[in-house]
Amino acid sequence: MVCKVVFTGAQGTGKDTTIAGVWHELKMRGYDVDVVNEMAKDAWYRGFKLGKDTTIASQLYMLGKQLMVESYHTKSPADFILYNRSMLDCVVVSRAILPTEQSLPLADAIMMLLRINPYDIIFQMEPFQDVVPDDKVRDSNPQSVERFRRAFTEFGEQLKSFGHNVITINARKDSIESICDMLEQQLESRT
Repeated sequence: MVCKVVFTGAQGTGKDTTIAGVWHELKMRGYDVDVVNEMAKDAWYRGFKLGKDTTIASQLYMLGKQLMVESYHTKSPADFILYNRSMLDCVVVSRAILPTEQSLPLADAIMMLLRINPYDIIFQMEPFQDVVPDDKVRDSNPQSVERFRRAFTEFGEQLKSFGHNVITINARKDSIESICDMLEQQLESRT
């Protein structure tokens, strides 16, 4: 049975680099590994507003695309599926930016989906730098970055309180090998 692993966190926390390293290390250990990339870039290319200018339409588009891609990959024969962000990120972003009346139904729907089809491990990436580079897509304003970081931390705590396996990692402190060891243990505990 496939082990579904999410890497989530605010921008600039090392998700892409960590996932690339974990993918490579797991492949070297002989595992079949799939990666599901975030949908934000796809939304941006299609003209949806992101960051501080996001809209409910942008978040719903990304959620729909994410659900489509994630459900396709659950049929994968892989040992591991690594999600670079996931539908969870739609909850965090909508909570951090959108008015409550728009973000609550989205969050409730995703939490319901999580009860039906949970992830095995949610790695919450801890920030390791104070300043986030301006990539011209996301909001790099220090106050906005801090708001997102707080939103990710609070959501991670909420997921833990609901019994999800949330582990905080830091791209600069936690080695790829130790992350892969945790994943192997998770896979072994399921068989």
